[in-house]
Amino acid sequence: MIKLIQVFICIFLTMSLSGCWNLRESNMVDYALAVGIDMNERGEVVITVQSPVLEALKPQTTSSGEDKSKSLSVSGKTTFEAVREYVKIMGVKVFWSHLKIILISEKAAKNGVQEYFEFFFTDPELRNTALVAVVKGRAKDILETKPDITSMSAKLLHNQFKYSPIEAEAPSVSFNEFTYNLSHPKGGQPYLPIIKMYEQKDYDEEKVGIKSYQGKDSKQSNLFFVEGTAVFRETKMIGTLNKRETRGLLWVTNEMKSAVVRVPCMDENKDCYVTLEVSGKIHRKANVSYDGDIPIIKINIKTNLDIADLTNQFKVIDQRYLSYLEEQFAATVRSEIEASFKKTAMDWKVDIFSFGNTLDDRHPRVWSAIEDKWSRQILPEAKLDITVNAKIRRRGRILYSPWVKTEED
Repeated sequence: MIKLIQVFICIFLTMSLSGCWNLRESNMVDYALAVGIDMNERGEVVITVQSPVLEALKPQTTSSGEDKSKSLSVSGKTTFEAVREYVKIMGVKVFWSHLKIILISEKAAKNGVQEYFEFFFTDPELRNTALVAVVKGRAKDILETKPDITSMSAKLLHNQFKYSPIEAEAPSVSFNEFTYNLSHPKGGQPYLPIIKMYEQKDYDEEKVGIKSYQGKDSKQSNLFFVEGTAVFRETKMIGTLNKRETRGLLWVTNEMKSAVVRVPCMDENKDCYVTLEVSGKIHRKANVSYDGDIPIIKINIKTNLDIADLTNQFKVIDQRYLSYLEEQFAATVRSEIEASFKKTAMDWKVDIFSFGNTLDDRHPRVWSAIEDKWSRQILPEAKLDITVNAKIRRRGRILYSPWVKTEED
């Protein structure tokens, strides 16, 4: 009898748990994959929503060249009003749980992001894992462009932002991370990666350094390029960091996943360089101390290196040359950190490194007494103590390269 009751209880629980209380038919919602935020000439919010074309995603209906995504731009006095306008035009509700990318134009970011992001702060459907970036130009243009290298630009953008720290050219910032720094600005100011759209012709000339193919059969596509960092003071964008200064930021914030550093050869040949690649995990420690005078910021970075490439013949078989390369790498890292610190902490008086949060974690009483004047008065006077411990781990293939001279040559 007891076993029979247990069976009935299990059946009842199974029936009560099946299904979804918030079930919606796929044709009754629009699954937003990416959203762009701009500001029009009337000062209104313009949002561009990119969503998939569900019919085009079915294997039996997909054909080459068929668009798998669609984009629509709408405007309103607020983001919420713009979203309601989108619903009115599309005839379905927007489903935000699949949102991967949030783009905001540089113009809107300089105006202040809070009024544009307020809707996303309070929407319970939004996953905080969506990645955020600033667009050089209009976010609308990015989402309405369909590069030839992908069938869905939202997926391409997500991968570019996700893996940008591996190339050490831009940070990767989630909506959750960005909003946390917006709400706690005293100990660490927010920042975002920057994306720019290039026509193939302009990309080839500016980034590749050659003219693009101009034949009649040429099929040129727009490209997205992620590089640099947009720096904020509280809710407004105040400036940008270039690639070198961004690397300095990533070294300190421990976001650096990999890096390629080119250093000069030991000889006097100005055209000779050695390319060093960071291999394995990068260990970083930061300690901030303040005794009422000048804050001392100690940064310790430890990593391993590989010799990736050479541009000339030289002798690399002795330890003296390897030590020289390690010292050059350390000097490069220190200069990148110092350049980033000078522009942000000393010139702009913002703490994007979160040194204030580090001080608060270890010395909360000290921090509570100085937090209101940390970024503008105390941090710009800080002394940096940077230690870089880099060891070349693997060099066997380089030693046996036919282009590398030995002492017998």
